[in-house]
Amino acid sequence: MRSLITAALLFSVVMIVGANPAFAQTETTVDFMPIIQGLMGLAVTVLATIGAWVARRFGAKLGVDIDAERGAILDNAIRRGIEYASNVAMAKMEGKLEIDFKSEVLKGAIDYVLDKVPDTLLHFNVTEKRLAEMVKARLGPPVTGIAPDAVSAGA
Repeated sequence: MRSLITAALLFSVVMIVGANPAFAQTETTVDFMPIIQGLMGLAVTVLATIGAWVARRFGAKLGVDIDAERGAILDNAIRRGIEYASNVAMAKMEGKLEIDFKSEVLKGAIDYVLDKVPDTLLHFNVTEKRLAEMVKARLGPPVTGIAPDAVSAGA
């Protein structure tokens, strides 16, 4: 970081001195305005560099990465909820000929996520309806008991 600031300062000084028309004049008056403008540009460059470094250095401490972590927690909870609800639905199917498997899994997964990560749901303002959509998206196509290859081969 220090070498980056040093390089930026040296570059700005070279640009100010080398490109300044005031040094090429033969008159006895010197116009300092180009030098002042160059120094102002240098100050803005230095301040922007320092600001970027501070933001990168302390961004994680200020909570910038919290959303990513909470998003991963919510995703994991939805996946575990689907897995848990699938197991419960499979246990209910024993001895029965028919059961609405997807509805059972959907309801069970929603209940699981609502119970396990309520703070994360509040953080993202996820309503129960939105949670249902998120679970449905992860459930995929309806479960029919027929392998997808068999369906596409018959078509």
